[in-house]
Amino acid sequence: MTATLSSRRWHGIPEGDGPTWTPLVEAERRVMPVVSDLCGIVTSLYPQMRDVDDIPAYAVGARACESRHLVGHASAQVSGGGAVDERAATIAAIAETVERYSAVYWPAEQIVEASWNHLTEAGYRALAPESLRLFTDAQFTSPGFPFQPFTPDARIAWTQGLDLGSGEPTLLPASLVYMSQPHTDAVRIGHATSNGLGAGCTWDEAVVSGLLELIERDGFCIAWHNRLSLPLIDPASDEQIAAFFERYVRPTGLDVSLVDLSSFTGVPAVITVVRNRATAIGPFAIGGAAAGTPQRAIIKAVVEAFQTRVWMRAEQRDGDILSPDADFNSEVHRFDDHVRLYAGSGMVHATEFLDASPAQMDIGDLPSLPERRPRALIRAVLDRLAEQNIDVYVADATSPDVAEAGLVVARVLAPALVPLDASFRARFLGVPRLRQRPLELGLLDRVLTDDELNPYPHPYP
Repeated sequence: MTATLSSRRWHGIPEGDGPTWTPLVEAERRVMPVVSDLCGIVTSLYPQMRDVDDIPAYAVGARACESRHLVGHASAQVSGGGAVDERAATIAAIAETVERYSAVYWPAEQIVEASWNHLTEAGYRALAPESLRLFTDAQFTSPGFPFQPFTPDARIAWTQGLDLGSGEPTLLPASLVYMSQPHTDAVRIGHATSNGLGAGCTWDEAVVSGLLELIERDGFCIAWHNRLSLPLIDPASDEQIAAFFERYVRPTGLDVSLVDLSSFTGVPAVITVVRNRATAIGPFAIGGAAAGTPQRAIIKAVVEAFQTRVWMRAEQRDGDILSPDADFNSEVHRFDDHVRLYAGSGMVHATEFLDASPAQMDIGDLPSLPERRPRALIRAVLDRLAEQNIDVYVADATSPDVAEAGLVVARVLAPALVPLDASFRARFLGVPRLRQRPLELGLLDRVLTDDELNPYPHPYP
């Protein structure tokens, strides 16, 4: 071991109702101190311009500081937030910047390098190798593949975490918690993306944010890799959503479809597909969300999709489009590359299955969970996942300066759920659920082989 495991105060999900959702005015007061052109984690905020076929909502961009001078590693330089409320969009942009900045901080004094066998023999509880299968055998044996199998004898870096179901402290692979990893002799079993990161004014808010993102992206990845055409949601079947579409969506003149992902976990989850069939400008965009209620998930997914379309249209305008003939293995490494690939019309054909289902659902038929407080929603989601024997863990990814600012960043990890990949070469094709869940739900009549899975990179930003 290269470090000593020290005790750490863990919040977990304690008994009781927990704090309420932080009001927007209070959340704004809490996050704005990290914004400064001189010494802020966020150095600038800027409104993103709306075009005539955008929804009349707010999209805010945020630029991050040069994090290498503060936490030792580079973080994403540009983030964004969208909402129908300007204050909410600004808070979302700041929160996304903070979580990505904070997650590159590598707390060396809390990292232990050891094998799972060594840790368990010493009496520690650690995530078992058999519970984490990210890649296939074919990926591991491909020339130059950057990761190695997670075996009981593999010496990897670990960090402290918590099993949200049992409340027990559990060591987690550090490479899946932090978005940076110093060069060491530790075996690299995988890499972390922003998938499952959440920032908040309270621990409960940060955890629920990361947890819901895992739910949303698990559903999308299963649908994408298996090319499933899932039921569409009728926006006219709910008074609130019908009014939202009339006010925000119909004036755009674009085709907007709502695709239900809720069947995968029993948690309200939606992807929105936006298509411009009239011109070649911004021909396609996608966004997704999971929430306690289908109404909240739908509104968030629609806003996300149109916010992504603003980004795609900017790439298209600048001519920064990745050719459909590109070598995906060598040219698709970051989420930006996925956006550039789908910014033009050359890859639209690969997305047609997403909203091709003739089946339609009423919003009243979708599940709904209690969400009066963040903790109630966390418990409800954990209950749904427990029905599928899905364990959920959390690690504190709050850097010291973010903690000093009074904010919290959580990394939520559910090894059984399918994470969203950034690198095409390192797609997470080894997760058993990716192929088994469609079979369990009767969406496919057999498990697909590697060659039958979707051969294209996903369009998610």
